[in-house]
Amino acid sequence: MRLQSLAAVLLSISSTCGASVTWRQVGWDAYRKYDLHYFRPGEITRQFSSYDHTNGNDDGSHGTYSCFSTEDDGSCVIASHEGPGEIDSIWFTYDVDSVRAIGNITIYLDSNIVLDDSLQRVVDGDLGAPFVWPFVGNTNDTSGGNVIKVPMPYRKGMKVVTEHNPHYYHVVYRTFPEDVRVKTFDPSDRAWDVIRTVQFFGVRDPKTSNAVSASHSFKQNEQSKLAPGKSSTTTVSQGEGVITQFQFRVPEILGGASETDDGRAFGPHGGSSVMLQLDPNNDRCSLTRRVDRSTGNQKVSVTVDGQHVGMLFSGTAQNGVWDDQVLDLDPSTTRHKSTITVGTEFISSDTDANEFMYALHCVPLGSWSLPSYGPSMNWTLMDLVDIGPNNIHDEKAHQYQIHKQTWQGVRELHYTGPRQMRKQASQDLLSNVFITMTFDDNETVRRVPIGSFFGTSLSKTTVRSLLLSVDAMQTNGAFTSYFPMPMMRNATITIENDSTISITPDISLTFQPSSHLSNSKRKEWGYFSTQNRRGPTTPGQVWPVLSTNGPGVSYGLTHTICSTASESDTNMVEGDFQAYIDRTNPPKNPVNSTSAIMLGTGTEDFYESGWFFSDGSYGKYPGDKPMPYDMPFTGLAGKSESHTGRQTKNLCLDMHRLLITDSIPFGSEGISLNFEHGGTGNDDSAEFETTAFYYK
Repeated sequence: MRLQSLAAVLLSISSTCGASVTWRQVGWDAYRKYDLHYFRPGEITRQFSSYDHTNGNDDGSHGTYSCFSTEDDGSCVIASHEGPGEIDSIWFTYDVDSVRAIGNITIYLDSNIVLDDSLQRVVDGDLGAPFVWPFVGNTNDTSGGNVIKVPMPYRKGMKVVTEHNPHYYHVVYRTFPEDVRVKTFDPSDRAWDVIRTVQFFGVRDPKTSNAVSASHSFKQNEQSKLAPGKSSTTTVSQGEGVITQFQFRVPEILGGASETDDGRAFGPHGGSSVMLQLDPNNDRCSLTRRVDRSTGNQKVSVTVDGQHVGMLFSGTAQNGVWDDQVLDLDPSTTRHKSTITVGTEFISSDTDANEFMYALHCVPLGSWSLPSYGPSMNWTLMDLVDIGPNNIHDEKAHQYQIHKQTWQGVRELHYTGPRQMRKQASQDLLSNVFITMTFDDNETVRRVPIGSFFGTSLSKTTVRSLLLSVDAMQTNGAFTSYFPMPMMRNATITIENDSTISITPDISLTFQPSSHLSNSKRKEWGYFSTQNRRGPTTPGQVWPVLSTNGPGVSYGLTHTICSTASESDTNMVEGDFQAYIDRTNPPKNPVNSTSAIMLGTGTEDFYESGWFFSDGSYGKYPGDKPMPYDMPFTGLAGKSESHTGRQTKNLCLDMHRLLITDSIPFGSEGISLNFEHGGTGNDDSAEFETTAFYYK
């Protein structure tokens, strides 16, 4: 499907060939500059997809609408465009654990082949940079999907061809005005600076800057607690510039009471090692290691760079219980280091020793040497690695190795203690502590629940994405936004406590002075903005995600769905994503609408997963086992089947998607982003909550 909307701010330059225009957010520079707040008028984001052209639910299962055209050899053309533009996101799903049946993928840019190889090899990362994780991902990385996120600009045109009918697919691309001159994608440009930065998504600010910190915190004492019904405001009056990080902590919100995670185990004479990054200017650090206590008496020795630092012991067996083991590290093993290698060695166990996740937290010695970490004096997440067969690329990026492996797989377990006892209180806070923001006296973020803002409405679970992060591995782990928030004079952040519990909020901000905002006209950039909605779906009507006039640019959303069926209802994610420009309301018939720019193939497909977020290691469609995952741009942060605090006790999902190079600009006549609920007719009953992020 060809679809329509995205835009671009222009800077005129002269050349021997005459006047031309350069573009923001093009190619790898989009992940070096992050000019998210600038408009891009004249650009359009479009999408080809396998959506059902009759507005039914045959969105790829039979491949009916999957080939835009066919080549002489019978291969399938899934996308084609003439003129300048950029391919930004390609997604497939086929079998739950493979896309081998699709065969080769061939991409032509300006009539030249830039990629021609087995699609499976591409998404597995076998071709090497720039086609490596996390700019490519397979079914294990995405719980059912397969993605190519490498930005590929072109001058004259593009074509994407698959050897066989791919069934389900999307190709998101941007079209530029004819006078734009971009450099065509060069696959020999490895872009390692971008790749290495993005590989640490959700841990560090990906934006590089000489930012200065302007921190404000409520002191941790009884007098400064924010009581129910009260609010408190933080004011930033630094003048012209950009808030580059917004970090929020509420110690009363504890981590979720249950988690689904994959891991590994090693036996006698076995062990593991993993490399973790940290800021050299650390005062002290602690290591957290998630284990399954169903195996009793697990005892391992721990080293840092070969030096023994302690022992970890799980205690007697507790079936179905997680344990986050914490080990305080000797400062001499971490200070003045940018990386450490943590090793474990099997000592004893009833059977073997398992591990599912590692996290490293540190406290600064004065201040951090790197601007990518927030200014807080609390424990700060330095690095995190998810262990297991669904995270082999994360393991590789951290040089993880395991010896004498005895098991790998998935566990759905719960925590005991405070997490379990306070789960209802934590949910109350996630739903009823609100964030409001103003920039230069414009209220652009109004009463967004903290849970929905950061993509973790159901419970405080780990969120790792390029611009949103939630640290659930530390008791007072931070909620962090890396969205740039520009202002000319001032900004305010107001926290409203509408819960039943007193809280002790702590806010830290990083601010970068800038003269670029005043040097450009105000109409060329927008303020950081959100729209939040929650409630039951309406039969026969789509769910509105974003509806506003412009100009502006949309950068994605967080999304929570709870089924209201009597049993867990997977039909709730059958609804397609719809995007329209030049209007603020959806048309009655999306298929015939000239304003449609994206018509999708299913909710989990929009989040670049597949088969109801299936874990490919099962080898078949499990149906009722959605597997949480994290990628820089998309993720399933968590799930719940006995959720408290809403109208349902059935299946609930926390999802998010960031649109960076595939962001959606819109003009003065507006934008309308929506989700269907159910396969056809918007007939599936569910509870939705969405928070859309945009600049206007």
